[in-house]
Amino acid sequence: MEDTLAAAGRSALASLPDLPDAFDPSDVDVEFQTPKDPSHGDLATNVALQLARPLRRSPRQIAEGIAAALQVDPAQVE
Repeated sequence: MEDTLAAAGRSALASLPDLPDAFDPSDVDVEFQTPKDPSHGDLATNVALQLARPLRRSPRQIAEGIAAALQVDPAQVE
């Protein structure tokens, strides 16, 4: 499941506008953690925080872009 989500996240990253020429989404190491507070969901990642400096944009902007472009078949992650 995490591999499927990581691949979908990299694909969503690739769709972000105005990426630096040297940025390769396939090189991004997407890791997941289980949030301590269950109200925060089943899995979490800090990939937006990690990419803020290299992409020269806010983590929130990156996270919103990923969320908007994320396409996952629910049957693949249950």
